[in-house]
Amino acid sequence: MHTARIAEMFENDKQWLLRQPEINSWERACACLAEQLERWLREYSKPLCEQVVAEKHPEYPSYVNRLWRCWGYHWLQAAGKSPDGKIRGQEVAERIRAGKGYSRGGRLGGDPLRDVVLAVALGMKENEAAICFQTDYYDFSRHLAGKQNHRFMHDVDDWWNEFVDFLAGYTQPPGKLERFIGKCALRNWLGTVLWNFLRRRPLPEGINGDDLPDNPTSPADDVARQECLALFTRLVAEAFDKLPKDDRLLLRLLYVDGLQLKQAAAVIGVVPGQASRRRGRAIQRFQQLLSEQVADSEREESYQDCLQYLMEDPRDFAVALCDILEDSLAEEDVQ
Repeated sequence: MHTARIAEMFENDKQWLLRQPEINSWERACACLAEQLERWLREYSKPLCEQVVAEKHPEYPSYVNRLWRCWGYHWLQAAGKSPDGKIRGQEVAERIRAGKGYSRGGRLGGDPLRDVVLAVALGMKENEAAICFQTDYYDFSRHLAGKQNHRFMHDVDDWWNEFVDFLAGYTQPPGKLERFIGKCALRNWLGTVLWNFLRRRPLPEGINGDDLPDNPTSPADDVARQECLALFTRLVAEAFDKLPKDDRLLLRLLYVDGLQLKQAAAVIGVVPGQASRRRGRAIQRFQQLLSEQVADSEREESYQDCLQYLMEDPRDFAVALCDILEDSLAEEDVQ
């Protein structure tokens, strides 16, 4: 990978990376980071891909970018929790490779670096990756499905292949795994994804009333919910994309990465008071931009109706908002 492309991949994280220990020359730092990512890629791809993924592999950039998004996410979290906003990247890597993170008790459920390589390989239709995923997660998923409804546990063939297709995007790309960047390991991430996937599926034939899950939804409810999510997502994403880059970074640290205000201030290099004022201004800008997006009366009425509908399930609302922020930030990473 050429030096210019290396620097470009890390550019969105330059501000906080330059504050980390042992990083002096930006060009040299980028080269060292890329070398480490390539070593991991060789290690992880060997059992998952037909050939070890090296620099000449056509999908090399996709693998390396996903590995960096994982490592960078945890490194940024760790730096935010450090008193001076600094921590060695290798120290972070050793911890997450051991399945230990920096939030929610630190239990990642496995090695997220390995899992992002598996996620990309599965989307690339690597046969060994598919076998590995089946071996590692078939019984696990079957057990989780049984908690939602015991019929799903006994009729795995009714939904398993469709679920893998949903994740990998074989027939309808992109798959859900396109959005997996290793904030936790796949074992933890799959729980929520599988629950949402199954709750929108018809139950297997032969179900009686005692088998029904809690709070079932009708097909009409599901259609209404999807329409509302689509409108809500479009309007919020349009407003968020118009915020200045510094505002988006601060909101990412606070509401996507989950840092406290003091921690976010340390990462961006300002005192907590300044961060608090910047947050207030960012939220005001966001609210104003959102108001402009729904300015016409018909659109505003639809937006308010959908907002009220989604707020009936706080979990759906929170997931939708986080997904919008993550998608917007992911697009920035690509650009």
